[in-house]
Amino acid sequence: EALGGVEALNDLRSLKKSGTFAYNGLEHPLTVYQERPAKIRYEIEGLVPWAPEVARDRTQIRAYDGTSAWWLGASDSPEAEAAEDFVAAELIEASDFDGPLVDAREDDTIELVGRDELEGTEVLHLRYQAAGGRVQHWYLDAASYLPVARRVELAEQNPQAGQLWVYDDWREVGGVMVPFYVMVEELLFSREHLYDSIEANVEIDDALFAMPSD
Repeated sequence: EALGGVEALNDLRSLKKSGTFAYNGLEHPLTVYQERPAKIRYEIEGLVPWAPEVARDRTQIRAYDGTSAWWLGASDSPEAEAAEDFVAAELIEASDFDGPLVDAREDDTIELVGRDELEGTEVLHLRYQAAGGRVQHWYLDAASYLPVARRVELAEQNPQAGQLWVYDDWREVGGVMVPFYVMVEELLFSREHLYDSIEANVEIDDALFAMPSD
């Protein structure tokens, strides 16, 4: 209901997000395509991980077609991501159009840990895990019920060595609340997604999500 209600969520079939990807002190044009039930594609212009400058002739692509994750990086050949790879896991989680807390599957587990405070905001702390998936801790604004943050555990032996996703600047798009600001904090670096525009129900060719043959 906080996101806009069941009817509005069901009417939202796709999103196209345009903005800036900030990473390692550099800014890159960013475009994200997302389509139901579970397809996503990131295009980040000029990004080469750890590079000290923007590579003008390169566009990094990371995508999930509903079955397989793949990426196109520094080389000209697309590469499939192993299912257990953290990049693939992140893409699969991001492809969930409504998020895991909406219409959760029967084999998912959601536990209300309790109330907490995050950056001065009172939040509800939920522990979520899909069958065979990574443990996620969701923090919902106790007043609006919109997500404030999500912490993902990457290693059972060290639950704190994970990712913290921060969500802000929520706006209505196609009748549904969508964050225009997303930041991912990790041990070595952080990355920001700052969206200038988000369009609802755009026509997207399914081929966009499929890994090219060469």
